Amino acid sequence: QHMLYGLAEAARIAVESGDDAKDAVDILEKKLDTEKTMLHAAFKRFCSDGQDSLGFDDLRRMNDYLGFPSGRNDIQQLTRKVDRDGSGRVDITEFEKYVAGMGGSMALFQERRKRISKSSSDGVESEHLRLALIQAGIGEDAQAAWRLVVPDSEFSAA
Repeated sequence: QHMLYGLAEAARIAVESGDDAKDAVDILEKKLDTEKTMLHAAFKRFCSDGQDSLGFDDLRRMNDYLGFPSGRNDIQQLTRKVDRDGSGRVDITEFEKYVAGMGGSMALFQERRKRISKSSSDGVESEHLRLALIQAGIGEDAQAAWRLVVPDSEFSAA
């Protein structure tokens, strides 16, 4: 189930019941915008320079980075599953559908976060770090996007 399902359901219920749904819809729209920003940032991170789609090597590098199986057969199977237009490459629309089917961007990076947290033993206090980053001009949305791929230990080192 997608991480935004609960918010979408709350907005639907508010609309159907005749309640003032503005707040629920506003929250959902903000979260959708943030999700789209994170998906596009992730997509660009794995795209080869100058490309607007993910090829075999890009998908292999992405899976390896995320902690997913990245052997030749694994990437061929992933390409067959995700590549809807048969181009042999994964464009942003196909990538968005793939990630949505996994449960969203947080689910995409979940395995990587697990590996990072296991290897991170510096005990950084996350709330203290969050506030320090805000003071440094790194807002909550930017922090959320970076946290998908960067461990807290790297934030604190910066």
